[in-house]
Amino acid sequence: MNVATAVDAQTIENVGSTGVGLEVVGLSKRYEGHLALAGVDLKVNPGEFFTLLGPSGCGKTTLLRLIAGLETPTSGDVVIDGRQVTAQVAHARRVNTVFQSYALFPHLNVADNVAFGLRMQGMDKLTRQRKVADMLAFMHIEALAERRPEQLSGGQQQRVALARALVNEPQILLLDEPLSALDAKLRAELQIELKRTQRRLGMTFILVTHDQSEALTLSDRIAVMRDGRVEQVGGVTELYERPRTAYVAEFLGQANSLPVSASAGCEIETAIGRLRLHEPAPEGITRVMMRPERLSLGEPVQDERNRFEATVVERIYLGSGTRYTLDAAGTSLIATVTHCSHDVHLPSEGERVLVQVHPRDVLPLAER
Repeated sequence: MNVATAVDAQTIENVGSTGVGLEVVGLSKRYEGHLALAGVDLKVNPGEFFTLLGPSGCGKTTLLRLIAGLETPTSGDVVIDGRQVTAQVAHARRVNTVFQSYALFPHLNVADNVAFGLRMQGMDKLTRQRKVADMLAFMHIEALAERRPEQLSGGQQQRVALARALVNEPQILLLDEPLSALDAKLRAELQIELKRTQRRLGMTFILVTHDQSEALTLSDRIAVMRDGRVEQVGGVTELYERPRTAYVAEFLGQANSLPVSASAGCEIETAIGRLRLHEPAPEGITRVMMRPERLSLGEPVQDERNRFEATVVERIYLGSGTRYTLDAAGTSLIATVTHCSHDVHLPSEGERVLVQVHPRDVLPLAER
């Protein structure tokens, strides 16, 4: 779907023309003694694609439902566009949700599904028809207008659900794992479409997902959640390259995490030997992290001190690269090598290799 063509922005009038911000303050939710959300403070910028990322049970969907008004918080406030809406019912908030199941009405065709919310608002028929036609064209699904949901593919149903949410001109669009039911190839394609749609509209999108790749692809910023709390918030590069805790490092991509037995200045002692950090070790350092793609097999780096030998335990070909499991002094490490040259040597299982890492890529972490 090329959302930048076919329909002029004026035909969808106020939809997302200026995104609005969101703030949650001390938001908590307790269910029969279980604390699902524990005093979350969070700010989402206007026009931002913001993602709540974490495993099942971390509180991300509860937070989304509190923002939508589908749940009542035990304590705390929800502020949208500078206005406190905590006591407002769901339909009074200019917030729409696209669910994982899409929740399309099976007895209605595509056009009527998209028009449903407008009809509930009491909008006159001619205006409703025009808005629906504009939105179907914007989403490039006008040819599907007369079809029923069972006649649509998963990707088509996702587009219809998105059109139905957007046609109501919400200030914020909430997305509850809307792509998780799709196969990997289609999911990757629709991730790009979703991001392009958000950029085209300038609307604030808030996504819930457990998929780290999806979060990195779509997001301007990400909140990594754990046990009802926000572990860290930041841009995608910041979170991946500079996670604050082992939990964030391991959840957002693969990570080699090593305990530190001693440190002095930029020098640290680990189970695989002495390593050098780019900056002096913080007080009380207990662990460091190295991303698999930052481990170099046999190629020189600037600091000769960050070298150690390892044995290749396992080699897995991934197409664009090769994933290695290494044994370094009894410690298991993961390294990935990108196939950027036909002449690159790919070590075999059982082979001894020289492993190197730049000091900038040895990152101190807080405990989990």
